Amino acid sequence: MLFCVTLANCSSVIWIFMRRVDSIARLGRMGNTIAQVEESTARSLMSAAKDPLLGATLRREGYDQDRPVFTHETGYIEDVDLSYLQECAEECGGMIHIAATPGFVCWPGTPGRLYRRRRGDYQ
Repeated sequence: MLFCVTLANCSSVIWIFMRRVDSIARLGRMGNTIAQVEESTARSLMSAAKDPLLGATLRREGYDQDRPVFTHETGYIEDVDLSYLQECAEECGGMIHIAATPGFVCWPGTPGRLYRRRRGDYQ
């Protein structure tokens, strides 16, 4: 009995080691890397095609009284937390229009979002 358990443990360790060595050997292959990049890109593009507005509504023209919120650093927008922005808008009683989506390059002076308070606040 002890021999069978020891044999099973040794064979599982050898099997795990062989799988790990195989994955490390495939890591540097160009075909494997290209396949992983293609799969990731396809997932990203499909997600963007299904929901291009990220769950938000399209901004309509005529909001000339918006107050832009400018960025202070240069870089790419990586993520937009719509639920947090919605909470902020509800708390202030206003609307937030996103002027730059993820992937957009922004620099100091670029508006990242536009804030508009309730309709009566500007009149």
